[in-house]
Amino acid sequence: MSGIIGGAGSKSGVIGEMGGGVSCGQDFILNADFTTDNTTTTGWIENGNAQHKQGSFGGGISESSGVFTFSKTGKWQVTATISMHKHLTDVWIGFSMKFNNAIISDHWEGGTTINESSVHSITCNHIFDVTSSTDNVRIHNFSMGSGSHMIGLNGWNASGEHASNVTFVRLRNY
Repeated sequence: MSGIIGGAGSKSGVIGEMGGGVSCGQDFILNADFTTDNTTTTGWIENGNAQHKQGSFGGGISESSGVFTFSKTGKWQVTATISMHKHLTDVWIGFSMKFNNAIISDHWEGGTTINESSVHSITCNHIFDVTSSTDNVRIHNFSMGSGSHMIGLNGWNASGEHASNVTFVRLRNY
């Protein structure tokens, strides 16, 4: 019974409980800067460029028009790290994480300083109980005025190191 964590039996190298454990992980990156205000963010690609290659395994997530859907039920941890460039006269910039189009949480950055550009990286983390193949997650931005944008892999941030990304990890199977 070597290498067993959280389970019983004669399996070797098993991590997690019987019927559980991490079985899927996918990382998506915003391909280009996104400038449209107050809408679902589109332009995500499965992360695979050399600089950001983290590797996906197990599948389970697909994306279309900014909507991420789950092909596997279970407990999913979703982490969004959104980098935003706040341009000059904007005071606040932000995004919402939505589950089945209902706001789960809002995240924003900024302050009272205007006429100053700045870059903000905002992280949101949530665990979802996915029970249907129609369950979905989307990132919805808000308060982006003229010149502000979500930072993508290509565009304003030419080196790509500050690109926005969303990671999905299936924590538990049903």
